[in-house]
Formats: sequence, structure tokens, C-alpha cells
Amino acid sequence: KRVAGTIISGHGFQHMYADGFLVLLPILKDVFGLDAVSLGILSTARQAAGGLLSMGGGFLVDMFAGKRVLFLAGSLFLMALAYLVVGVAPNFAILVLGVSAGSAAGSFWHPIGLGILSYTFPRNRALMMSLHRSSGSIGETVTPLLVAAALVFTTWRGVLVGGFIIITIVSVTLIIVLSKLGLPERPK
Repeated sequence: KRVAGTIISGHGFQHMYADGFLVLLPILKDVFGLDAVSLGILSTARQAAGGLLSMGGGFLVDMFAGKRVLFLAGSLFLMALAYLVVGVAPNFAILVLGVSAGSAAGSFWHPIGLGILSYTFPRNRALMMSLHRSSGSIGETVTPLLVAAALVFTTWRGVLVGGFIIITIVSVTLIIVLSKLGLPERPK
């Protein structure tokens, strides 16, 4: 149950960037002078990168099942690092690269977390999936308000730096907690 709680809670942090980023879009539009086409390219790149890594992510997780803790923590950390790149992006190309890498890294969480929950709780899969999804929804619901509040005190770049610090702490905590608890072995 503690492993499930850790994975489900971590999923909320993974989804923080999804809707928190939407609050920053009007600012990015102004800072980079983006038009509708540029915003469309940014959104398409972000969604495509996330979808592509989700597909390949399941294969990697199955191949390297012993690295699941590192994959979970790495997914969060690399997502935050990529959005930190967005925070220092000097031009549109780096902005697109950072947003794409952030989305791809974040989406890698799903095949790992859902796989662990699925085989750990075979009799309660639906409940675990719904709790996992609900946690993501909580992250998406709360974060826009947090980002908007943070923008009162700092810049959009400051928000991304703050997010990087928070997610780095969460990533390290995940490694410590899940390594200590141990992940259940997948049935052969």
C-alpha cells in the first residue's frame, strides 16, 4: 500500500507541468512573439513527443524491469530539467525542444507506474488505475492556481526554476522511499 501511495502521489507531481504550463503560454506568446501557427507547433510538438515516448516507454520498462525506481524518478527529474531548459530558452527552437523533451520525459511515468500498480494489485486494478488518474487530475487542477500565485512574486522563468527544485526533491524522495520499500516483483 505504501508503494502504491508513493506512485499515485508521484503521479500528481508528474501532471503538475501539464496544466501549469498552460498558465505560462500567454507569457511565452508575448516574450517570444509567437503567433497562432507557432503556438500550434509548440502544442503539437509537446503532445507528439509525449505520445511517442509512452509507446516506446513500455518496451523499455519491460526490458529493464530492475530499473523501475530509477525510471520513475528519472522521468520526473528529466521532465523538470527539460522545463528548466524552457526557462532559459533564448529562442523558439530551444523552446520547442525543451517543451517536447519535458512532455516526453513526463509521459514515461505512465507505463512504469501503471505497470507496477497493475501487477501488484491484480484484484484491484480498476481502483488503482482510478486513484492514479485522480492524482494526476489533482496535479492538473491545483497547479494552475499555484503558478498564477507564484507569478505574483516571481517571473515565468522563476516559476520554472522553482518547479525544477520541487521536482528534484520529489525525485530524490522517490528513489529513497521506493528503494527502502522495494518494488514487488513482476510475475513471470
